[in-house]
Amino acid sequence: MASILLAAAPAWSFDFFGLFGSDDADLERLLASAPAETAWFTAGHSDLDSYRFVQGDPLYQGTPFNANQGPLEELYGLAEGSPGMSLLVRMYEDFMVQMSTQVDLPSYYGIEVGDYYAFYLDGLMPVVRMVVSDPQTFVQRWEEAANDLEATAKTRQIAGLTVQQWRLTPVQDDNQINLALSLDGDIATLTLINEFDSDERLAQRFGRANADESLLDSDTWDSLGKEYDFDTLMRGYVSLAEVSKALLHPHTSLMGRDLQALMPSQMADLNASISANCADEWQGLAQSVPRLVYGIEDVDVSADRIVQSLRFILEMNNQNVTTELAKLPGSLPAYSADASDKIFAVAAGIDLNALSPVITALWTEFSNARFTCPELVEMQTALRNGLNPSFAGMINGVLPGFKGLGMAAFNLEPDPQSPTGLSGSALVSASADDPVNLANTLRASAAAFYPIPQIPTNGDPVAVPMPFWPQPIYLAIKGSHLVAYTGEAAAQAADDLTDEPLNRNGTLAGAINMPRFGDAMIDAMPYFELPIQGDCEASYLSMLAFSDLPVEYTYRETYTERGWEAVMNGKIEKVASEDYQIEPGQYQTSVLGGDCQWYPDGTETLSADGSGHYVQIDEQQQCELYTLDYQWRQNGNQLLQDSESGQSRDRCGQSLSSVEVEDYQCTILGMSEDGFYCLYDAGLDTEMLMYYRR
Repeated sequence: MASILLAAAPAWSFDFFGLFGSDDADLERLLASAPAETAWFTAGHSDLDSYRFVQGDPLYQGTPFNANQGPLEELYGLAEGSPGMSLLVRMYEDFMVQMSTQVDLPSYYGIEVGDYYAFYLDGLMPVVRMVVSDPQTFVQRWEEAANDLEATAKTRQIAGLTVQQWRLTPVQDDNQINLALSLDGDIATLTLINEFDSDERLAQRFGRANADESLLDSDTWDSLGKEYDFDTLMRGYVSLAEVSKALLHPHTSLMGRDLQALMPSQMADLNASISANCADEWQGLAQSVPRLVYGIEDVDVSADRIVQSLRFILEMNNQNVTTELAKLPGSLPAYSADASDKIFAVAAGIDLNALSPVITALWTEFSNARFTCPELVEMQTALRNGLNPSFAGMINGVLPGFKGLGMAAFNLEPDPQSPTGLSGSALVSASADDPVNLANTLRASAAAFYPIPQIPTNGDPVAVPMPFWPQPIYLAIKGSHLVAYTGEAAAQAADDLTDEPLNRNGTLAGAINMPRFGDAMIDAMPYFELPIQGDCEASYLSMLAFSDLPVEYTYRETYTERGWEAVMNGKIEKVASEDYQIEPGQYQTSVLGGDCQWYPDGTETLSADGSGHYVQIDEQQQCELYTLDYQWRQNGNQLLQDSESGQSRDRCGQSLSSVEVEDYQCTILGMSEDGFYCLYDAGLDTEMLMYYRR
């Protein structure tokens, strides 16, 4: 699985970094050998503007990569005994290291911004093919990684092409699978080879022969663009129909025959347990939901941001089903589609007026289908006897005209006046044809355990008595929406709903602002119970990473005549260089302790002339226990300290004595007007997270 994920990486991550561009003739060469029956396919390119944006962003400059960090060690541990897997991990490590050194990544790997890539499955074997502008450099990087590991490649000839391969599976495994790399002119191929591959299959996999029916022949690439308006930046699909065919009718499928060869006993048991007519009928159901297609719709690059839109569509071929499902989407509030002014928002939309008729229609559709497979007949009978569509009508009777529910958190920050130590602003809204009915239902339901005042119909808010809540909560009817909110930002958002009409925009939506989310979690961390140092530090580092990530995401899904659809939009803001510079001055330092509490550490002065001075005071604040003089400088997000002299003593009353000093460096995190965090991982025995407050 790890090899498949890494092989797929160019289809997703490399596109973001702009390593690929476009030439239609190159794409045709890549697709001519890809089988049309592939179960997973992705191809595309990126543009020069995206690559330049990322390369020019100070957030991505000078970020160190620690080769001894846990995840990498775990990957090498998983790859033990597998030269091929170890090689993939080593290439990943090299990729991360090169990113941290600000090199021109495409040139470093012999790739030009302007070349297509394609990823697909040839049966069960993953294949990555790409055009490389500098073949010698491309091969050199792999050879360097192999030499570092002392992983000697075996060389073989495939259809006149020299192929290097490394064993992927452990020696004791029954089936031998190898990682294989080849270069055919300016096209590189990275794939897997198994011992059952025929010469014809291998010739096709390495592009030395065209597939009998290829993705180029089937016009798959063009049809994804024409039917779904996907950009050439990326288009792809996962074929559920092909996967089901491989499992149910393996002899008719490349993937199925690979499964039979590599997992003979498991496939024999599976196929023996399914009768021929059951296999046919299950396959027929899979054909009604044939593919999950996806693609980039648009990328807009400007001097200060990238905005990208990615759409997913689960195809459904039964028009009766899609027509009914398309009636379900309800009203999604506008605030759920905007992450700029809040921490996060979520919303669910459903038209309860349509729920009962839709469930009845779908129930009838499935109940009337003709099956001979005993399992499907049993399922059909259970549905007829166990599901009463009228229950949906009962729900609508309780919540008449209900259209959707939403929630948004705008801010969360420390508040010494609050009993919890925190205060914030949040909004909950419910949309309906007549929100007054919702308000009456709410009051009636809560009357037995908590009385709610009468809610005015003119939009005025009414305070809800909450004796144990740190700040007031208000209820109001705003246009077609019943709202509950606290805080000024939520109050404004509630007022904005007054003129917002009901819509049928979808069934689910969400938005998240990564920096706001990270900042809010950092403020809330002291109130979480995280007693273990490792867990606490890891949690802080995760939240600080979010805080530093200038990204906003929005998401929306719905049902249409095409099936289920979802759109994810991402916006990346460029960080101004001056916003990521340490301001000279005096800072009070604190250290994260093993009990997840912050403890005062000392005073640190970072002078504008590059000199620095650190003083650590005893617990009673009576004397200096340790002093350090050094020269400091900033390189990207690294604070470098070249130590000059230090003095120390164990307790007050003793004389300060000169001590041996070391150089230190730390990774700057969570930069703000108040100060910054810094993770020390050089010059100390263990990692240490410190906070510098101005």
